[in-house]
Amino acid sequence: MKKIVIIGMFLFILCSVSIVMAANNISGIWVSTVRADYQEAISQDGDRLYVVGYFLENGTPMVWHGEGRIRGNRLEYSINFSKNPFNQNKSGDGKHINILSPDGKTMSVKGFDNVGGTIEYQMTFQK
Repeated sequence: MKKIVIIGMFLFILCSVSIVMAANNISGIWVSTVRADYQEAISQDGDRLYVVGYFLENGTPMVWHGEGRIRGNRLEYSINFSKNPFNQNKSGDGKHINILSPDGKTMSVKGFDNVGGTIEYQMTFQK
């Protein structure tokens, strides 16, 4: 019985720490430090992420959406272009892996997709 109580207390503390660690919510608008027209709207629900990206390609608006998770300071989410900006005959699926700064105001992004290959850039939190 004593072991069960100790295990129960340990699990309660572990869950409490996890909830506190997930308390930082990064929901909002993030803007590229390289291209002002490139923006991502992120909605965070616990460790789940829902993301929409927008940019201009040769004057044409491009939109993608994705879903994923945040674990600590690492974000991983899928991306799917509603319209492939580079090849209309090829889908625009891929993945982003972002690393959030300790202060939660900037993030480094690495994007991998079958549209433009690999990209790397920085983003800052706007709202």
